Amino acid sequence: MFILMIRDTYFKNFLRLVLIFAAFNHMGLNAYGQIHPANGDTVNYRMVGFKVPEKKGVTDYELEVWQVFITDAGSKIEEVFFKNESKTSTILTMLPSFCKNYQWRVKYKKKGIAVDSTQWYNFSVTCSRYTDTTKNRLRVINNKLGNQDFYIFIDATRTLNDKYGNPIWYLKDIPGILDDATGVRDLEMTPYNTITFLTRTHACEIDYDGNLLWMAPTKGSVSGEPTENYHHEFTRLNNGNYMVASSKIMLREVPPNVPSPTGNRNAIIRDGKLFRKIPFGTIIEYDSSGKVVWSWMSGEHLTDEDMFTPIRKAIPYSTHMNAFYFDERNKVIYTSHRDINRIMKIAYPSGHVLANYGQAYPPTQRVYGDGFFYGQHTCRLSRNGELYLFNNNNDPLDSSAQKISSVMFLKEPDVNNDSLIKTWEFHCDIDSLFNPFTSGGGGVLELTTGDILVCTGSGHNFIVSKSKKILWDAALEFRNSEGKWEVSKSGYRNSAIESKEQLYELIFSSNR
Repeated sequence: MFILMIRDTYFKNFLRLVLIFAAFNHMGLNAYGQIHPANGDTVNYRMVGFKVPEKKGVTDYELEVWQVFITDAGSKIEEVFFKNESKTSTILTMLPSFCKNYQWRVKYKKKGIAVDSTQWYNFSVTCSRYTDTTKNRLRVINNKLGNQDFYIFIDATRTLNDKYGNPIWYLKDIPGILDDATGVRDLEMTPYNTITFLTRTHACEIDYDGNLLWMAPTKGSVSGEPTENYHHEFTRLNNGNYMVASSKIMLREVPPNVPSPTGNRNAIIRDGKLFRKIPFGTIIEYDSSGKVVWSWMSGEHLTDEDMFTPIRKAIPYSTHMNAFYFDERNKVIYTSHRDINRIMKIAYPSGHVLANYGQAYPPTQRVYGDGFFYGQHTCRLSRNGELYLFNNNNDPLDSSAQKISSVMFLKEPDVNNDSLIKTWEFHCDIDSLFNPFTSGGGGVLELTTGDILVCTGSGHNFIVSKSKKILWDAALEFRNSEGKWEVSKSGYRNSAIESKEQLYELIFSSNR
């Protein structure tokens, strides 16, 4: 009986190995490594990372790609697209278009002579309305980047584009999370060679192939509501955790001298006192298991003066936190609050407010840089330690004071300086095609070159050098109902991949 049990266990293990091996073959794997794209794959990009097993003694790998056409009569036509030789078994190649079928193989060569070959593999490149350049396009007006590599994520089109405006990847649908009508924000590459993005209810991390790797909890453990109300900013931290902006409704008593309509659904009377439901910004840090390891709420640190001081034409009743930036090295977080024209600097993890920049309510408040910026969007720290932001320059409490939007760098107060100092500013009135008076949105990103990538939040994307020369300029456009191209009013913001090496790591990390 004991011998039979051993034999039975051996047989089961052997059968398990056979099934695993068969499954690997079905997925395009073999004893030597991974095949990508595998036979029958559908991919959401035309910048493709081809991969075959390495073979000992081989000096070259020749990639051969063919387009496959199906005629109206149903017959198949195959047409060679290109042949490309590489010294490695991973080959990065741009295919001509989306919505096409392709087949490929690799020949193994020794000193120019083919000694072996993979089988032929067939795959399809899918498409979306955002990759249809007859309906949506990123029209490059000016390109002085030369040989410099540059790829740009556009939130509004959910695409990654090359420096010529051509889409090379798009964010594909994820059942139950993302479809064609879902609004997407903060689409960007992470230090972990993955991609993160936000929707109204989800904060997700995916790989280049669109596989869901991680998703933030959807229940409002911090907000106390059915969802956490994710918005604006989602960051993968260097320690592997995730940090995301969200919001929480809090009741705040309205001071007696402040007018407030009692019939408003956000107004509540309790014990003869008037309260307002106010959405305050929150920041949540999750670990990889989705556990909340830290959170911060702006409503616990903003005063009645910030919220209820009667100024100009209105009272905000909201701070609208539209950005945060975590300086992980110095353990400091900057938060941007558009509706009160304020940037807060807080200590991590205590949450203590270290400084306030922007508008003071009332003038006796200790706030640095009163009047420097209005309705700002995005705030970051530069490589030399300066704070920089996109200044919409329109006061949401005084719409008549219309000013040209700008990009602004600021030096913070220190032991040698007791004020906020503007060190650099660039006004965005560079092209008559675009409205220089922006109402909201917008983003700025300092590139590794020191140049600044700018999105005005209204279809205008450009790169400007610190010497104020325009290096790249593009318009996000769509075909309107009359069939004419029109500059998009959306755009929110953008992010960049700055080298072919970065792109290579993103692509090949997905299929290792």
